[in-house]
Parts: sequence; C-alpha cells; structure tokens
Amino acid sequence: MRQTTRWLQAMLAGLLGIAVLSVGVSAGLDWRYADLAPLPALLTPPPTRPTTSSPTLTPSPTRTLSERGDPTRGATLYAQHCAVCHGPQGEGTNVAPALRTERVQAMTPEELYTILASGIPGTAMPGWLGPLDEAALWDLVAWLLNPTQVASTPSPTPPADMLAWGAQLYAQYCASCHGVEGQGTRRAPALNTPTVVTMPAETLAQIIAQGTPNGMPGWAGILDDTAIQALVAYIQSWEGNATPSAPQPGGPRRGRGRGPWWARPTPTP
Repeated sequence: MRQTTRWLQAMLAGLLGIAVLSVGVSAGLDWRYADLAPLPALLTPPPTRPTTSSPTLTPSPTRTLSERGDPTRGATLYAQHCAVCHGPQGEGTNVAPALRTERVQAMTPEELYTILASGIPGTAMPGWLGPLDEAALWDLVAWLLNPTQVASTPSPTPPADMLAWGAQLYAQYCASCHGVEGQGTRRAPALNTPTVVTMPAETLAQIIAQGTPNGMPGWAGILDDTAIQALVAYIQSWEGNATPSAPQPGGPRRGRGRGPWWARPTPTP
C-alpha cells in the first residue's frame, strides 16, 4: 500500500514538473517571438521623401553674347593684342591666319572663348586667360563674331597744319618701320590699308600710345596726346588711296619667342 502511494506521489511530481517545464518553455518561446515581432518592420525600407516637396532647381537663363561682351571694347583689345599677328581687322598675315572666315564665324561664342583662353596646342597661338581677364575675352569674342556692331563715327576733316605736322611726325618716328607711304616693310605691317585707315580714331591713338605686346613700342612717353592725334589724322588721310593689305615679301620667318619677326626691333647698323 505504501509502495503504491509513493509511486503515485512520484508520478504526480513528474507530471507537475513536466507541466512547469512546458509552461517555462512556452513562456520562453512566447518571449522570443514577442521579441522578434518588430523584425519585419526593420526589414521594410523607410518611406522615401515625397517628390512633391522637393525643391525645384530652375536653371539660370543663358546670357546672350551682347550681354557677355562689348564689341566696341573688343575692337580696342583686338588692336592692342591681336592685330600684330592676325592683321588690323583679322584679315590674316604671314604670321597668323585670317579670322574673317566662314569657319571662325560659324563657331559658337563658347568655342571661340575657349580658344582665346587656352590657345591652340602645337601652334604659336597662346592662351590669353591671365594676360586678359574673362570679361576682356568675352569682349573680344563679341567683336570677332559681330564686327559690324562697332559703330564708326565720321571724323571732321583735320586742319591742314595738323596734317602737315602729322606727316613730319610720321616721317620721323614711323616711316623706318612702316614705310614712307605706309606700305609696310619686313619690320612692320602696312598702314595704308582700308582696315587701318578706317579704324576708329580712338583705337588707333591707343595703339600708337601704348604699343602692342612684343611688337611696336608705345609712344606715349615721347609724344603727347596732341602729337598722337596729329599722327592719327595723317594716317587716316590716306583713306582715299588705301590699298588692300597683302602678305609682306620674303614669306614668314621663324622667330625666337619675342613676337612676330616683322614686329621685333632690329639693331641699327
């Protein structure tokens, strides 16, 4: 009888342990599942920002060439820095090609600006961004692509005594390089061409006063404004007898980096 009672007690204890274990395991599993319940939310990508609230970037309006550069300033800059190689009006010389061509005129302003700024590798054309700023380069582009926009104001006929004085000044300071009648020599280009004699008087005076880079010296330290004006008047008096510019005799020559061969000073014997 006692053995039966002990066996029943042992069985009840075992059943109770199994029940407790089952409850513990069940509780543990419930805890784990409860802990993992947010996992699907973690695996779901966050919602993207609505595109309707994103700011819209409006491109800035493209500036026209007339807004970028001034052809009148470009004409003066060209005379100072470019005419010595490309000719007074871009007609070309023995040193550099013409710029008044269909190929150049068909370029976009950006293409021409890049050439002026960076130069052309493998040629004598240097980059001018540095010696000139961006605004000046755009002025040059504006003139090269629209040369007719530069208005020419007819000048009054200078008095005879000014023309006579200008002739004396030319013979003293200019004829040895540019020729007695402005026809040009091996040392300097012709001046009695339509492109030179019809150049704005202010531009021609500035070239005489300041010179050209690596070429003609500036005469402002020797001649005053009145003398330079007399020179300009005398040169422009050739307008009726001006002849189209032609390549200088002898063909192009190689220099040593001091500018075009015909623009460099040569020692006097």
